[in-house]
Amino acid sequence: MRLTLFLLIAFSVSGYSQELDSLTVKNAAFIGVVKINEIEDWGSGNSMLYATPVHCFKVTKILENQVVFQVKGDPSSLAEGYEYLVFAQDGPDRRYSLNKDSRILWQGDSEKDVDYLLSVLPCFDSKIKELRGYGCFYRDGLPVCGCDSQTYTSPCEALRNGIVIFKQGVCK
Repeated sequence: MRLTLFLLIAFSVSGYSQELDSLTVKNAAFIGVVKINEIEDWGSGNSMLYATPVHCFKVTKILENQVVFQVKGDPSSLAEGYEYLVFAQDGPDRRYSLNKDSRILWQGDSEKDVDYLLSVLPCFDSKIKELRGYGCFYRDGLPVCGCDSQTYTSPCEALRNGIVIFKQGVCK
């Protein structure tokens, strides 16, 4: 069984931007940089974005090697192969939701935001560690370096150890 994390984007993402503040960070259930691997048009204003988590800062649910964004609206301002900083609210099951209060920024425009997030968010979250009941289906394949300078075999393994800030790749 393959579990994938779904994010619902309920607005047009083109031209969207807002000032990052502590309320935006506090209200987000997921904050992370993702790399879009594929954009699939499902018609009727619906699309799917398949993305890899590159740098996670805050999560409330166990996530695997791939994040899937369900888009309602026009994703034409997003492009495959590029990285975006995403702020999403909580949704049902293993899903997150994006709405008019959320943000999607091209990674090149978010360096100050990343620095800010690293300065205000904790490395460890005991609440995410309590989700150990959720199994990791991809234990290998996408190693991540946790904010504790430990290498984990997957984003899921880092989260199962309570580490909520991590980057794609092995620790140096």
